[in-house]
Amino acid sequence: RTDQNTPAVAPQIPSDPVPEDTLKPTSVVLTWEAIPPDDANGELTYIVMIEVTGQTMMRRKRQTNTLQQCLDAAGITNQFDVSVPGNQTSTTLTNIAPFTGYLYSVSGNTSAGLGPSSAAVPFSTPEGTPT
Repeated sequence: RTDQNTPAVAPQIPSDPVPEDTLKPTSVVLTWEAIPPDDANGELTYIVMIEVTGQTMMRRKRQTNTLQQCLDAAGITNQFDVSVPGNQTSTTLTNIAPFTGYLYSVSGNTSAGLGPSSAAVPFSTPEGTPT
């Protein structure tokens, strides 16, 4: 058995990392390219790091709330991580805020720790239908 090490390289981000047909007001599919097996250095999982970066527009109230106001009201932070099995190169985020800006990046992870991170990719969810 070989000792594990951290992944040697970051996952690459494809030219179309957020397929437009998957971008919905409250969900999105995020994609990346697999770390080559020779660079994985062990049993691999991916850690997708998501950061909320933009303002959420509150159309019903006819006002713009700052990101921090929205996060405080919802009781959440502006960053979260998703763990994805090493044989997958995409994840679907659900229950995210409509009309909001985000960044995501991906790192490989083994039992030895987290490898380098991909470039951060911006995306914005479209406006949802007012209720």
